[in-house]
Amino acid sequence: MSSPPDQPHLFSLVLESKKALQHGEQLCSRAHAISNASANTSIDIVALDARVRWVTEAVGEQLKLVASVAKSIEEKRAHMGKQVLDWDKQRTKHSDALDNVLESLGAQLVPPDFHQSASADSSLFGSQHSDQGPSHHPGERRANGSVVSAVSHSPSSTLRGGFRNGRQDVKENERPDAEADKRIWKTLRDFVDDQAIEDILESMENDRLGIDYIMSKTDEYPETLATAIESIRESLPALPDDPPMKFTEELLAEQDTIVTTMAAHLESLTSHYGQMSNALQESEAGEAFSDEDIDEMNRDTDELPSIMAELGVSADAIEDCHEKLLAAKETYQTHLSLLTHTLDDLDELGDIMPEMLQTQEMAETKCEEELNGLQNHLSTLEHLRERFVSYQTAFNKLILELARRRQYREAAENIVRGMMVQLEAMTEGGPALLLAALTHVELSTSVEESQVRSHFNSEYGGHLPEDICLCVGNAPTRWEVLPLSGDPLSEFLPVIDTELVTVLAYNELRSLSLPPPWSLAMRLLYFLFAFPVIGTLAGQVPVINGIFGGGSMAPEKFDYPKKPVLLATSNATSPGPIRMVENSGICETTPNVYQASGYVDIATNQSIWFWFFASRQNPDTAPLALWFNGGPGSSSMIGLFQEHGPCRITNDSSSVTLNPYSWNNEANVLYIDQPVGVGFSHGNSSVGTSQQAASDIWTFMQLFFNDNRFSKYQKNDLAIWTESYGGHYGPIFAAHFLSQNANIASGSLQGTPLNLKVLGIGNGLTDPLVQYPGYAVYAASNPYHPLVSSSVIDAANKAWTDTNGCKDQVYYVPTKSPDPYPPNITSYLGTIGSKIGVEKTWEESNLEVYASFTFAGDWMRNARPYLETVINAGVDALSTNLTSTYSKQQFTPWMVAGQPAGQYKEAGTFSYLRVFGAGHEVPAYKYGTLETGQAAAKMFTTVMAGQSLATTNTTTSDSSASSFKFWTSLCVTSVIGIVYYNSFL
Repeated sequence: MSSPPDQPHLFSLVLESKKALQHGEQLCSRAHAISNASANTSIDIVALDARVRWVTEAVGEQLKLVASVAKSIEEKRAHMGKQVLDWDKQRTKHSDALDNVLESLGAQLVPPDFHQSASADSSLFGSQHSDQGPSHHPGERRANGSVVSAVSHSPSSTLRGGFRNGRQDVKENERPDAEADKRIWKTLRDFVDDQAIEDILESMENDRLGIDYIMSKTDEYPETLATAIESIRESLPALPDDPPMKFTEELLAEQDTIVTTMAAHLESLTSHYGQMSNALQESEAGEAFSDEDIDEMNRDTDELPSIMAELGVSADAIEDCHEKLLAAKETYQTHLSLLTHTLDDLDELGDIMPEMLQTQEMAETKCEEELNGLQNHLSTLEHLRERFVSYQTAFNKLILELARRRQYREAAENIVRGMMVQLEAMTEGGPALLLAALTHVELSTSVEESQVRSHFNSEYGGHLPEDICLCVGNAPTRWEVLPLSGDPLSEFLPVIDTELVTVLAYNELRSLSLPPPWSLAMRLLYFLFAFPVIGTLAGQVPVINGIFGGGSMAPEKFDYPKKPVLLATSNATSPGPIRMVENSGICETTPNVYQASGYVDIATNQSIWFWFFASRQNPDTAPLALWFNGGPGSSSMIGLFQEHGPCRITNDSSSVTLNPYSWNNEANVLYIDQPVGVGFSHGNSSVGTSQQAASDIWTFMQLFFNDNRFSKYQKNDLAIWTESYGGHYGPIFAAHFLSQNANIASGSLQGTPLNLKVLGIGNGLTDPLVQYPGYAVYAASNPYHPLVSSSVIDAANKAWTDTNGCKDQVYYVPTKSPDPYPPNITSYLGTIGSKIGVEKTWEESNLEVYASFTFAGDWMRNARPYLETVINAGVDALSTNLTSTYSKQQFTPWMVAGQPAGQYKEAGTFSYLRVFGAGHEVPAYKYGTLETGQAAAKMFTTVMAGQSLATTNTTTSDSSASSFKFWTSLCVTSVIGIVYYNSFL
């Protein structure tokens, strides 16, 4: 039967099915072709990846080679640079050393008589007449460099002429021009060829610049290579971590899945078309279809568009996969091209690097040659330094030699004077007999004097310029007495400044290894006067232990320099109101902290300088600490600015900085320059012993507390703190204070008692005979290494214990390398004088005071009994109990801010503390992580608080804000707490 008229015509269904099938076949055919192309592209990608990775590895190896070359050049340049830097440091060291010597030469004055032409009838030093040895004509230069005078001289002729004519010689130091203005004097530097030095330095600098030029040739090499390496590395392609095989396999698998799906769809289209074609044939053959059949064919035909859409999407997906593979292939091709160009660049760089290495090698060779030449320059600088040191040493020796000759001449004159008196008494006035006796007088020691002069000339004469002291080589072999009618002639010795001789003698005293004299003061005597003396003179002045003058020579026999330079013109001072400046703003800059500096006039023309700093906390109730530096003769400004004052001098000595560990944090501190003449103090100095100094300080304190501005501190606890020679000062001052307090208490003395509670001594010299052997012990055994050989130690110990050895005579050996730290404060103090009220130029140490103490024997006096007196104050039989307790103690670690800072022992109120890492001025040093002065400040505040040093080991904080209270000792309670602290390197 025929289909209903409203149903689609069967023929149209067949055409639609055919059209869909044809389109599907086209899509599937296209997909198949793309899939095959993708497979080929995948093979290409894998091959390109292999090539890219291989070339990348090759580039990497090349870069490693370039980097190794760059590193090699850099290391070689660094080695060259280090060698040059080391040389620069050595040049600085040698140049500084040479500059120091030249500055020292510039500071060494040369008296005019040493280089100006002498008078017509005498040479610079005179020429002794001699009837031995080769003759010389006037003006002729001897082989030793001296010049023969036109006139022969004999000291005996002057002596005889002087006495015969009723006159005495005028001493050289009494000449009218002896005090000539020294500002016009030449210095040793004036006799140095500065142009020659400048030529040497210029030549050295030119050679040094030559090294810079040589090194500059390869300056850019390391950076050039590093830049090339960095540029190439940045340009290298970033390859995937995974190989491309996985990527291609995934895409190909995806394509296969899509193709399979498309094939299924194509098969569905083919089946549908076949069904439609069969239905059409059957319809044409008259076959009738039911409505259900027609509906089914309509539904199948309606699904054709969706199937075609899926085929289109699948075909596009296959094409997308192919595009990805093509893009990957193109990327690999780009990488390969870039790497190929990189290899070409590396080949060019490889051609350049050998040239770089060759240039660097040539620079090294040339630089080494130049450095060898520069080392020769350093040798030249060292030679110059040694030459100028020898020059200065020779001149200093010359000054002392002339002082010795003067003494020698005076000794000879004394002998001749005595002989003349004896001869005149023996003769009855007969001039012929007197002349005959004098003419045959020969002094046996003329040969000895000749040898001394000859030795001096051979040892030092070659180091002196020809225009200084031309006649120093004169070596008389015999002294003669001229006829009575002869002209009075004398060996002329130039005027030598007394201060110059004293200072040079003191320096010589500190540097020479002389036979052990009786004391440090006697070493000075020994140096000035221990020269060959004729036998007759030895009977007039005793020779003790081989020392001319021995220990009996009194200090008044010598003319010491009296040179306090007063800055303010005023009338003679006498006891009265304190002259001072308040709140100058110098040093202590903490807000609202009082300070005062000025003078207390303890007697007529005796003014003692002080600088008072109130406590930064509770000044009205805080204790008062007195500070004294040692010496003897050293200023307490050392302690103020270098150690523990409110400010500390900077390392370049140009300014000061606020000191957070100042001792006036919790105590009032009074710095005193004593005795008179020390530091800023001035006046007529009459102190030569620690006892005399103690009396002056007692007077000072009486006047200080009588002033209404300071009287309020009299009731507060008082402490004495000192160091070095303070081992004498401290015990003796404290004992004197206690004695005076007792006199006041008994009514035998009127005055203000001093509430002494603490005595602190740092690195003190208290009992020299006990302490001096410790020098050898420390030299042999210390925390670092032996300072000298065992043979030297053995010799020192033997020299100490032998009969009449060092223990009996005491031999002082100073260090050859004094510590340059802390920085010098002289220049800074010179800038603040007008602001703090000083009246005198400042001296770090006063040589006159020092000599007064040593000549008085104070240095070697044992101050231990005074220390024991202070320890025993107010306690019966303390010495035995304390000694027994102390001897049983072991050193205990002393902790500050949680770290070991030293070791201590305590018994009663006596404490002995070793401070780690410190020099002689303990508060000027730091140790470990502790700040400068922190450990010393902790010790100070602990002791001033009346506490045991053990309390620092249990304190959780480094704050010193504890209240003041006295502590109970291990066995007894003493009136005074004693602390003795030493540096322990």
